[in-house]
Amino acid sequence: MRRGYRLDNALRYTLADSPVVVADRQNGDVLLGVLDAGPGGVPDELPRLVERFYRGSEARVEGSGLGLTIARRIAETHRARLDVENRAGGGLAAFLRWRGAAQVSETSPGR
Repeated sequence: MRRGYRLDNALRYTLADSPVVVADRQNGDVLLGVLDAGPGGVPDELPRLVERFYRGSEARVEGSGLGLTIARRIAETHRARLDVENRAGGGLAAFLRWRGAAQVSETSPGR
């Protein structure tokens, strides 16, 4: 199966044969997210992962350090927020979050 560009980092960093999940809603917010089962990030470095060319100190695969920077810019352009966090069971979660948008989309389909 061909890897999609938008999921490339999650597929690179996740453990072999581990799923990559895309989520859609939480507490009235609309989420577009990617969750992987890789090593996650060093907690103190998580806020810096969205900086241009920044690569975490534990990064073990090639990359330019632009993926989350681009995601943050997409979030800003679409009035969303980018949340990046370690998952409790291991791995990293990155979400574009639109606050309260689920109620609007449920009552106004197609808009």
